[in-house]
Amino acid sequence: MQSEFEKLLEVRESDYKLHLSHVTHSLSCVSDIETSFRLHFVIPDASGEPRFRELARMLVTYITNYCFDALKRRDLEETERNQLFMEARDLFRDAETSGQAGEMLVYFLMESVLKAPQALKKMPVTTNTKEDRKGSDGVHIKWDSKLEILEILFAESKILQSFSKALEKAFASIQGFRDSGGMRQHEMKLVTANFKILDSDLQAKVISYIDGENAPKTRLA
Repeated sequence: MQSEFEKLLEVRESDYKLHLSHVTHSLSCVSDIETSFRLHFVIPDASGEPRFRELARMLVTYITNYCFDALKRRDLEETERNQLFMEARDLFRDAETSGQAGEMLVYFLMESVLKAPQALKKMPVTTNTKEDRKGSDGVHIKWDSKLEILEILFAESKILQSFSKALEKAFASIQGFRDSGGMRQHEMKLVTANFKILDSDLQAKVISYIDGENAPKTRLA
C-alpha cells in the first residue's frame, strides 16, 4: 500500500536535498531498545551562514499544498490559483508566537524524508484563526511493508531559541497528547471526516485500518 501512498506525496525530495541535510545518531536508552535520532540542519552558504531565507521562500511554494486538498486545487485558472494562494496566506497568523511556520516545516520533512503523505489538512479545520489549533501539529500516514501495518504519525513542532528547551516542550506535548485518549480519538475522527485525498477504494482500505476490521494492524506514533 505504500506505493499508493507515495503517489499522494506533494513535496519534492530534491527540495529537501537543496536546502537541508541531516546527521543520524543512535542511542540505547533501555536494555535491548535502540533509538535513532535524525537531526536536520539548514545547508549553509559559502560563507558558512545558514540559508534560512532560501528555505523559507521554498516552503512558501508549498503553501496551497499544505493548506488545501487536491480536489480544491484541481483544474484552476491562473487567477483562481492566485486567489487560492491568498486564501492560504490569510490562514497563517501574523504573530511572533505563532508556531505555524514550524508546523509547515514538519509537514515538509514528513513528506520528503519519511514519505508519509499528509492525512489531515489542519488549516481549514482550525476554528479560531487567532489561536493555534489544539491537538497534534500534523497527521500523516505511512505503510510499514515489513510489519504490514498502517502507521498514523502525529507530528509535534516547537520553535524556540534554545534547542534543549524546544525538545523538553515537544516531549511534554507528545506525552500529554498520548495520555489524552479523547484528543487522539478526536484527531482520528477528523482524519476520516476530512480524508478527501484518496480515491474511494484506497479510502475504504485506510478506514478499515483506522476504524474497522483491520484496526489491530494500526500503530499510532
